[in-house]
Amino acid sequence: MRKILTFIMSIFIIVFVVYIIYSDYTQVEVQNISEDDSFFVLIEDIKLMEESDYMYIDDEIHFTYEFLKEFVDEDLFYDKEESVVVITNQQSVGRFSLEMSTGTINGKEIQLITPLRNINQNVYVPNNLVKEIYRDELVFKWNDKSLIVDYAGYEYIEGELKEDSQVHLSPHKRSARIGNNLEAGEKVVVFAEESSWFKIRTKEGLVGYVHEDNLLIEYGKNRFRIKMENAENTTSNTSELINLTWDYTYAPMRNVESVQDLPGVNVVAPTWFDVTDIEGTIYDKGSREYSRLYREKGYRIWPAVTNSFDPELTSELLKSSDTREKLIDELLNIYQYYQADGINIDFENIYYEDRDNLTQFVRELYPIFNSNGLTVSMDVTPRSTSPNWSMVYDREKLQESLDYVMLMAYDQHWAASPIAGSVAEYWWVENSVTRILEQVPPHKLVLGMPFYSRVWDVDDSGVSSQAVTMSTAMEFIEKNEIETTWDENSKQYYGEIKVGDITRKIWLEDENSLYYKVSIVHKYNLAGMATWRKGFEIPSVWRSLDSYLN
Repeated sequence: MRKILTFIMSIFIIVFVVYIIYSDYTQVEVQNISEDDSFFVLIEDIKLMEESDYMYIDDEIHFTYEFLKEFVDEDLFYDKEESVVVITNQQSVGRFSLEMSTGTINGKEIQLITPLRNINQNVYVPNNLVKEIYRDELVFKWNDKSLIVDYAGYEYIEGELKEDSQVHLSPHKRSARIGNNLEAGEKVVVFAEESSWFKIRTKEGLVGYVHEDNLLIEYGKNRFRIKMENAENTTSNTSELINLTWDYTYAPMRNVESVQDLPGVNVVAPTWFDVTDIEGTIYDKGSREYSRLYREKGYRIWPAVTNSFDPELTSELLKSSDTREKLIDELLNIYQYYQADGINIDFENIYYEDRDNLTQFVRELYPIFNSNGLTVSMDVTPRSTSPNWSMVYDREKLQESLDYVMLMAYDQHWAASPIAGSVAEYWWVENSVTRILEQVPPHKLVLGMPFYSRVWDVDDSGVSSQAVTMSTAMEFIEKNEIETTWDENSKQYYGEIKVGDITRKIWLEDENSLYYKVSIVHKYNLAGMATWRKGFEIPSVWRSLDSYLN
C-alpha cells in the first residue's frame, strides 16, 4: 500500500511541475520591442558596443584597436611604449602615431583627415583610415540609423520575404517582436538556420529571426557565407624550381675569385651582412663586382643577413617599432646598392619571448622589399621543442609574409651532440618536411641540405666531432681504408674504424645521399632546394643535383 501511495505522489508532483511550467509559458504575452532611434554599428550580424568597440569623436566614427584586431586584422600591431599603431599587408606597411595628423605608408608621409586617439587607455582608429587601409577586406554600408560592415571576399546568401512578416528576437513564435513589419518582397541577408527559423539582417541593420515559411531562400552546400577563394594563394611562386646555394663569407670581399659557374644553380646567397648592435648597425662584407658578375651569368643574388645569433641583441633590436623601421630602411638601401634580387633572413638563437616581435619584423619588412621588386626568404629550423632555436619561429604566420621558407634540414646531430650520428638522415629530413608542411604551403618551402659530414670520435670519455667537406670526407675514408656500407634507413654510406680506444665514425653526405633528399622535393611538390654551403662540395655535385632536380 505504501508503495502505491508513493507512486501516486510521484505522479502528482510530476504533473504539477509540468502544469506550472506550461502555465507560465502560455501566460507569456508576445511583446513588441520598438526600434531604438539611436545610431548603431554592425559587423555582419553582431551589434557593436559603444566605447568598447567604437566611439563618435569629432563627428567621426572611431573603432577601437581591440575591435579591429579581433574582427578585422589579427596582425594589427600596437607599440604601447612608442604609441604607434602598425598596419601591414602584402603591399604596404603603415605607421601611425597617436594624436598625430600625419602617418607613413611604406616610409612616405601622408596627411590624416583625423588622427588616431587615446581616450581612457583605449586606442581609437578613425573610420576614414580604416576604410582606406582595409578597402580590400571590408565593405561599408551606411543607412540613416546604422553603419553595416561586411567582409569583402565573401558572398552572403540573400532571402526574399514571401509575405508581410515580423522579426522575432528569438527563434520561436512567442518571443518578442522587434521593429516594424517587413513587407513581402523585401530582401534580407541570411546568416543562420535554427530549427525552423532563419537569422536574418534587414537592409537597415535590424537583426532577428523569421520563420522559414515566410522566407524564400536558395542556398548551396556551403551556406550561408561563402568565401571566394583567391587562386593566387595555391599557385606556385614560379614555374622554375629554386636551386640556391649559400656562399659563406667571413670577411669583407677583396676579390671575386670565388665567382664561378655553378651548373643548375639559379640563386646565390652570399652571407654578407650581420646586424651587430641594438642600433641596427650592419657589418657589410659585400661586393658589387661579385653581384655584377653573377648576375651577368644569369644568377639571382639573395644575400643573407644574420642577427649575429645573439639573443640579447635581437631582443632589444626587435622590441622597438622605431628600431625595426630604421633597420628595414637601412637593409633596403644596402640591398639596392648591391643590386640584389632578394633577401635571405637568417635570424637564429632568439628568445622565445621575442617570437611575436620576430614575426612583426618580417611582416613589416616584406611589403617594403616586395614593393621594390625584391624576393623575401627566411631560414627556419625543423620543428622541435627548443625555444630559442625552433619554437621561436611562428612558421604559419611568417610564411604569410615570405615568398620562400628555407628549411635548414641538417644538423640532426650537431657539433656538440652527445650522440654520434648523421648530419641529415633521410627519414629525419622527410619527417622534418612533413611537419613543416603542416604550417607552410609546399609552393613556398625550399629544402635545405648539407654538403658536409661529421667525423665522430667516440670513447669512454664521451663524444666529439669535426665537420668535414665532401672531399675531406672521401680522403678520410680512403686514407683509413674504411669499408663503408649502405644504410637503408639513413640512405647514406656509413663507416667506422677503431684507433686505439677511440672509434671514429662517419655517415657520408655524397651524391648518393643527396639524390634521395632531392627526391623529397618532388615527392611533396616543394619550391626547390638549397645547399649549405658553396665550397664544401665536390665539382661534380652541381651537375648531379641539377639532373636530380630537373
